Amino acid sequence: MNGFIPSQIANKILTWETTSELNLGIDFGFFRNRISGSLDIYNRLSEDLLMKQKLPKETGWEELDANVGSVRNKGVELSLTTVNIDNGDFSWRTTFTFSKNTNEIESLYGQTEVDDVGNGWFIGEAIESEYNYKFDGIWQADEAAEAASYGQTEGEAKVVDVNKDGVIDPNDDRMILGSNDPDWSGGFSTNMKYRGFDFSLNLFTNQGMFVYSGFHSNFADMRDRGRAKLDVDSWYIPDNDAGIPAQYSNEYPQPRNGGTYWRNDGVGYYRLVDYVKIKNISLGYTFEQNIASRLGMSHLRIYANVLNPFVFTDYDGFDPEWAGSDYGDGGVSSVTYQFGISARF
Repeated sequence: MNGFIPSQIANKILTWETTSELNLGIDFGFFRNRISGSLDIYNRLSEDLLMKQKLPKETGWEELDANVGSVRNKGVELSLTTVNIDNGDFSWRTTFTFSKNTNEIESLYGQTEVDDVGNGWFIGEAIESEYNYKFDGIWQADEAAEAASYGQTEGEAKVVDVNKDGVIDPNDDRMILGSNDPDWSGGFSTNMKYRGFDFSLNLFTNQGMFVYSGFHSNFADMRDRGRAKLDVDSWYIPDNDAGIPAQYSNEYPQPRNGGTYWRNDGVGYYRLVDYVKIKNISLGYTFEQNIASRLGMSHLRIYANVLNPFVFTDYDGFDPEWAGSDYGDGGVSSVTYQFGISARF
């Protein structure tokens, strides 16, 4: 028998999200616009914010669209362009950008003091906050007695006992670890032209992103038949006399015995991510008009582009730009080479 079921529960009381904003901006130019730019400072309040709200399992649904509360965003955006050289045959321009945004939840479901722990939303905190136990290294051999008092053994992952009551409790010992949002973002672009040649480069940076790394959750997990896909320094004491030296790590637990906080809560997979990525490098040549005319064209240009050629970061996953994404391995931006001809007839 064929049938159908709705894929998502409806919300009959859903309303429009509304936003009010105060924005102060200035555009400026100096030295006949050899130096120009803009500065914007904003304060934005979004009310009846539309979000995916997780539902209790007994409802039979995972989530629904809901108006969950109000969020305030404050920030600054700066853009600065300089004409470094412009003498006819050769020109060179650069543009710098900087932005910083902070957001915090002001109310949830019409209340200003009650958090929604199940959805990870907390009054006064960023909406993209990471809430969990704080990883505190690995229980070592000389801490075996203390580990036992928490029901753990040496080699397992340790978390912070926030209220120091000798019990790790989800209501008392989890905390806001950080936010997926960067502390600040920036960009740089430069363009040069010399006669028919043109060159451009664009890069951007995100600094201070705190994310749960799906890459490390996948590739540093020893539960896949006891095999990690990364070469990591796990805590290890041999159980034989083969002469294999012991390895005492404070970063990765004993293989296949990481403990409940490593296994179920993934406390060791959080990363602070900073990176600078070159997004595009382009080189082209535009033929003189008389050459294009001989070929029956009004314009002819050849060019080569490379996208995502370089990234500078301490993050050891695939791609820091995707470090906090929902993809299991964190995703990746491919390096792409392009060659082309631009012609007008």
